[in-house]
Amino acid sequence: MAMAMAGRVEFFVAVVSALVVVSAAFLAGSASASWHAQVFVVGGEPRGWTQPAAPDDETYNHWAARNRFHVGDFLHFKYDTNDSVLAVSRDDYKFCGTSRPAQRFDGGDTRVRLDRSGFSYYISGAPGHCDAGQRMTVRVLPPLQDAAATPAPEAEAPAAAMAPGGGGGEDEGGSFDPPPGSTPPGRGGGGGGGSTSGPAFTASSSTPPLHQHDHQHEHGAAPASIGGCCHRHVVGGLVLGASLLLLRA
Repeated sequence: MAMAMAGRVEFFVAVVSALVVVSAAFLAGSASASWHAQVFVVGGEPRGWTQPAAPDDETYNHWAARNRFHVGDFLHFKYDTNDSVLAVSRDDYKFCGTSRPAQRFDGGDTRVRLDRSGFSYYISGAPGHCDAGQRMTVRVLPPLQDAAATPAPEAEAPAAAMAPGGGGGEDEGGSFDPPPGSTPPGRGGGGGGGSTSGPAFTASSSTPPLHQHDHQHEHGAAPASIGGCCHRHVVGGLVLGASLLLLRA
């Protein structure tokens, strides 16, 4: 009798251990899959990327400050075919230097993938547009999967976020999905107001796969993920099921 009971206990422990391991792996995969990249239409619809029409138009820095961008998200620039998007250094952003962008995009439709945390800078290449306010600083946060392990950055004051040289720190950028008609950056000198240690951007030769519909994401709310409470409920249910199996044995 004692040996039979000991065998049941060993069987119970083995079953519970296996179920806990399987449930933990399942929940980890589900939590990871719950995150998906967001696509932000720069400036919102239907405005897009264009020269401000009036002094009281919302600045692009103010629009960027209203959203939360994470590594893996996309910026979708929609603009006139006689306009362009230049990815530049912080100094070229401040002084509207257009002669040495890290990358230049034409064609009226450009999607930019943010693949590094930090700050990235964008200006228009059309004459006079940057000085008129068609420029933007974007702060990119770590991936959402890392949010639990990474302390949240302090929110910037509105004045700092909207200032022409808004931001700070090292120049950071992303990789780009150039549309037909995009050209490599020019090699001209000057126009920068300072030198940088090197390009902060790299060109992407293929379109990264998206796992969601291409849509405008104005508020940057993080999708819900499976938390520890759900984990406890699932494990508890599995343990209860194993107990019933033991009683029936």
